[in-house]
Amino acid sequence: MNLKVKLTKVKKGKYKNYWKFTITRQKKITRYKVVAVDPSGNQAKRIIYLKK
Repeated sequence: MNLKVKLTKVKKGKYKNYWKFTITRQKKITRYKVVAVDPSGNQAKRIIYLKK
């Protein structure tokens, strides 16, 4: 399952000027693979594990 999400820029606080996104957790899925791609084609990949 591939999901595309929009990034929003953090405007205040400790992470000001960083980018964030939010996803809704799907039932029975505990592993999410996040791939970020910038306009130049550079990629960063991370895997996030969630416990119940």
